[in-house]
Amino acid sequence: MPNATPFLATASKRVAAAALDLVPLFFVWMVAVAAASDIGFPVLQVALLTPLTYIAYQSAFLYYWDGESPGRRVCNIRVVRADGARELGLARCIARPIVRVLAIVLGGLLAQWVGQTALGLALAIDLVLISSLQFKQSLADLICRTLVVNAPPPQPHRAPAGPMYSALDAEFGPTPRRLK
Repeated sequence: MPNATPFLATASKRVAAAALDLVPLFFVWMVAVAAASDIGFPVLQVALLTPLTYIAYQSAFLYYWDGESPGRRVCNIRVVRADGARELGLARCIARPIVRVLAIVLGGLLAQWVGQTALGLALAIDLVLISSLQFKQSLADLICRTLVVNAPPPQPHRAPAGPMYSALDAEFGPTPRRLK
């Protein structure tokens, strides 16, 4: 890739999109917990719903919304393949949120040793990577070979300046003549 820097999403846009995604994700999580409670899952299994809900939410939106989620769509950013291929593919769409969850879990193990929170450590590592790497990639982006880019703004529909037909077109019949 020659020079992708103007097209890459900034760290602030990525953080804003992630924050905006927390609202619908929370509602999806509440529905999942309520459904699990009605079925009779123990509390431990309900706690496992948090990462599973995150993975399902992110994977579904990455796959079906072509690399966007509600938060990314509001911030006009999109996840694309680093090699420039058209589609992300199901494997990348599922692997990217799994890598994020694993980073938080492993960060939790490391955080106990360092004395930091797991989420805070994982976010700090991602922010350092996004700020310092040439292509502004997080850990999940590096492993899954993806980039987060600015999506082009939607273009308004523009009508043609003149008529889309000619007076000589056969489909409109003969040219009308004035009666004398």
